[in-house]
Amino acid sequence: MVQSMMKRLKTGALLAIAMIAGSAVVDAEDAGGKLLQDFEPSNGTDGGTCFQQIWNCTGDFEMTQVHNGAQSLKLETAQNGGTAGIRVMSTKGIADLSKAKKITLWVYDTQGENTIELRIKDAGGNGGTGPDGKTLWSANKSKKNVWTKIEWDLQSYPAAQGLDLTQVSMLEVYEFNAGVYYIDDVEYE
Repeated sequence: MVQSMMKRLKTGALLAIAMIAGSAVVDAEDAGGKLLQDFEPSNGTDGGTCFQQIWNCTGDFEMTQVHNGAQSLKLETAQNGGTAGIRVMSTKGIADLSKAKKITLWVYDTQGENTIELRIKDAGGNGGTGPDGKTLWSANKSKKNVWTKIEWDLQSYPAAQGLDLTQVSMLEVYEFNAGVYYIDDVEYE
């Protein structure tokens, strides 16, 4: 009888832990912003690649300068700036941003007073390329050597031919000035 009771207690405890863990995930999503990329190891990003170098930059994971968690993206841009692609954190590799109002990220800027340009790309590669105007500059500027929340109001995002906001796979961020930038906690609201 004691063994049967212990077995039921263990089963009940495991069920309670699973329910709490499941509700924590739901609560995190309902708390405002929904996470698109946090650059953490084993975070569920399809293929494990959280970012890619698009143009005139180098990128790597950084473990000492982080906004939240264990690591961030360190982006070094050359003269005339550089662009990095931030992949959506999802086992499917996509996120539905069709109802999103805003995209945010945290940046630690070693230069200071910079805006950041955003381009949204879908799973089919739609969203434009180069200086085609299918981008949006951030509404606010970074501060030097301080983590700053950067925001883009998606109501102002230009129409890009063929862009499917229900299948967003990458956010390209362009920094015009040469320098070192740390990026973390990319979210949408």
